[in-house]
Amino acid sequence: DGPSYHPVVATLSLGSHAVFNYYRYREENSPLSEHKTTPPPVGQGRPIDLKPVASILLEQRSLIITTGDLYKHHLHGINDVEEDVFRGPQDAIDEPQATMANTRLLGDSAVRDVVLHGGILKRNTRYSLTCRDVERVASAAGFAVRRR
Repeated sequence: DGPSYHPVVATLSLGSHAVFNYYRYREENSPLSEHKTTPPPVGQGRPIDLKPVASILLEQRSLIITTGDLYKHHLHGINDVEEDVFRGPQDAIDEPQATMANTRLLGDSAVRDVVLHGGILKRNTRYSLTCRDVERVASAAGFAVRRR
């Protein structure tokens, strides 16, 4: 989120669930990883490893607070999908899927069952409120235009 903010961000997730992924930057001197990376736009940015380092299922009315290394050295995102597909343990043998880091904390037992044993969670409209602590705020008075 940048140096203008204190190293913490809180996101309140309302409406539908969503899967929140954390990504890392690919080190410039490291060999290409076995998974895909996005090239940066010409003249800016760093390549991003598209394999999440962590995934969290945000339930309706949930709050996630990101701080520390996840805030300072990682990116976060939510894939633009209409449903989240979870494979059961028997389906994950050939191709492992990201596990939800918060499965044991899920409050809805039906949702937890889908995450653990496989199934589909359809998304609805999701609203989020993101709160950041800004170190310095510009005064609105500084932008006022004087009338003559």
